[in-house]
Amino acid sequence: MKQLLYLFLIAGTLLPVQAADTYSNANSAYEKGQYDEAVTLYHQLLEEEGEAAVVHYNLGNAYFKQSQYGKAILHYEKALQLDRKMNDAKFNLDIANSRIRDKMEPIQQPILYIFWYNITRLLYPHQWALLALIGGWVALGGGILFVLKRHTPLRRTAVYTILYAGILTVMLAAIAWSAEAMEQQQAAGIIMEPTVILKSEPSENSTNLFILHEGLKLRILDTDNDWLYVAMPDGNLGWVRSATIARI
Repeated sequence: MKQLLYLFLIAGTLLPVQAADTYSNANSAYEKGQYDEAVTLYHQLLEEEGEAAVVHYNLGNAYFKQSQYGKAILHYEKALQLDRKMNDAKFNLDIANSRIRDKMEPIQQPILYIFWYNITRLLYPHQWALLALIGGWVALGGGILFVLKRHTPLRRTAVYTILYAGILTVMLAAIAWSAEAMEQQQAAGIIMEPTVILKSEPSENSTNLFILHEGLKLRILDTDNDWLYVAMPDGNLGWVRSATIARI
């Protein structure tokens, strides 16, 4: 049943009131099959109101309807970057990825890495940092209680508060740092050109390594002027022109 629904629009939105008409008109154009008009209006919303997961999601649907799978994948990825729990975007992204030419098996990561990565992805880095800050304040409160109530039964409570809150704070801070580091390591882009040649060096005169196609997601490792050093899903490395890649 879900396969029949994956291109439905998300009508509910947290966009500002002044953008409601534009959003409604964009959705209406989509439903009438006027996909070019829908794309224009969704882009207008993003430019005027800023990033919004639901707009990227619906924009991805409009591009998908036009068989522009690279752009559809880009905007589904952007929707998920803003809202990791948007299951419709995850489902649509899988469908769009099944339509592109390059099919690659990703490198298998160690189980411990996957386990830690999944923990860090439960919240955004700033949310982990906020929890660590709260834990720190609780530990500080325990320290104040220990000083003020040194000769009362509350002293033991204060000691346990300092101990457990301190340990929790360190753990949360470690997760926050790791989550931020992993996000930075996950910098990626989508190929927008029909074909792109992966080069051995940042030069047109260097060796051709692979021919890649629209829609493939590449991890961005480094930059050199107008070249990007990228990793393919299967782990192969090389250089591509930055103009051929749209960053997520």
